[in-house]
Amino acid sequence: MYMTVVEPFMNSKILSLTLIFLTAAMSCQNETISEQLTRAAQLNVDGAEYINQGKLDRALAAFSEAYSLNPKIPDYSNNVGVVLLNQGKPAEAIKYFIIAGETDKEYARAFYNQGVCYQSLGNNLKAIESYSYALTLIPNTPEIYFNLGIVYSRSGEKKKAKENYNKFISIAPVQYELQIRDARRKIEELDSK
Repeated sequence: MYMTVVEPFMNSKILSLTLIFLTAAMSCQNETISEQLTRAAQLNVDGAEYINQGKLDRALAAFSEAYSLNPKIPDYSNNVGVVLLNQGKPAEAIKYFIIAGETDKEYARAFYNQGVCYQSLGNNLKAIESYSYALTLIPNTPEIYFNLGIVYSRSGEKKKAKENYNKFISIAPVQYELQIRDARRKIEELDSK
């Protein structure tokens, strides 16, 4: 199972929204809002650094504070969920991925990460639903196809499992050599059943 890596940088859409909020705050002479937005962005960067250092509790605190300061940025709630998922708490993490997806229906990481949580919790139908929606936003993402292969296999849908493993194999970059071998092995196992 592969999870989206937390990125300390916001995508251009989020950055544009943040800049609009900052500009609006400054033009209204309301320094408090501007300071909160700036602090939230810095806490998000700090949280990513804490993850890289293996300090998950500090990362969780930073991302949680960023989210409380500016809940309109889906990266912040998503990153809270990523830390919780890495702490082995998928039932808690899913709540934050749902919030991120509700905040921005085009925020693919939220739906991918919902799939990872549901997969971890054994809810294959919800995992398939989440991964499939993520694919509509970010087609040709190898990890999604690999994970769909797993959940379709668990659901007893051999044909769909094999289709997804084969798609993964066809689009996965060279550095996924181990996962490609694993997908081929999983296809062989499905064929032998």
